[in-house]
Amino acid sequence: MPLVDIQVMTGVFDAEQKRRIASRVSEVIHEITGTSQPSWIRVQEVKQDDWTAGAGYMIDAPVQSLLSPYQIMMNRACTEENTAEDLS
Repeated sequence: MPLVDIQVMTGVFDAEQKRRIASRVSEVIHEITGTSQPSWIRVQEVKQDDWTAGAGYMIDAPVQSLLSPYQIMMNRACTEENTAEDLS
C-alpha cells in the first residue's frame, strides 16, 4: 500500500484540483504496480512563507506569476481529455 505525500502552497489549488491530483497519482500507482490495494494520497497545504526557491523565501517573489504555468500544467495533466480550449 503506497503512501504519497504531496505538498502544495496554501491557497494555490482548490479542493477539486487537489482531489483530481490525488486521483491521478493513485491511478498511476495502480497502473505501475498492477495492484488493486488502495493508495494513501495526502495533499498537504504549506504556508507560502515556509517555501524557499534558490536563495530567498517564496514570500519575496511574485508567487502567482511563478505558479501560473505550473497550475496550467497540472490542470492539463489532471484532465483525461484535453480540449482545444485547455491547450490555448
